[in-house]
Amino acid sequence: MASLSTGLVIVHGNRMEDLREVMLSWLQSHPLPPLTPEVILVQSNGMKQWLVQSMAQHLGISAGVELYLPSEFVWRAYRQVLGNQQVPKQMAFDKAPLTWRIYRLLDWVLTCNDTAYQPLQHYLAVTEQQDERRFQLATQIADLYDQYQTYRADWISDWSKGLDQIINQQGSATPLNEQSWQAALWRALQQDISQLGQSQTS
Repeated sequence: MASLSTGLVIVHGNRMEDLREVMLSWLQSHPLPPLTPEVILVQSNGMKQWLVQSMAQHLGISAGVELYLPSEFVWRAYRQVLGNQQVPKQMAFDKAPLTWRIYRLLDWVLTCNDTAYQPLQHYLAVTEQQDERRFQLATQIADLYDQYQTYRADWISDWSKGLDQIINQQGSATPLNEQSWQAALWRALQQDISQLGQSQTS
């Protein structure tokens, strides 16, 4: 095993598979001490699952690995630096609690008079397997908001201010129109969390 000094290695590539092979080869060549977990940051939950499966196939086992989204990793760093008493264990907008919060709010959405929610109301109006459909919808929306918090923080910042729009790469604003339920539901989530007295830091 080659000795390592502190440093930073940046590897660029257009193919995720090639970058994965470089990373896995590096992990095999430079294993950490026993019981020390590898900490890996990923850009999405889908990539997390793909990488775990790839590691199991390539290394024979996928153990002692902690994979985090950037927001999760930063939140853990806050807790380590500021202390567990100052920072809650989970972010209010973490995907897992967010899923159940959305699931509960979808009951309110069904009876809400806000026309922005009509696409959701239409989807939820189907009576067959309604609870299952509601949970699947809550999961998909939570995943969507989870991605926005990392990659489109400018969108949800605007939505929090009542601006139902998205900003493109050129900096132009486009109205959400039939997708305005995303902004409306985000504001409803913020209000719900505030009423429960939880921190909205994300």
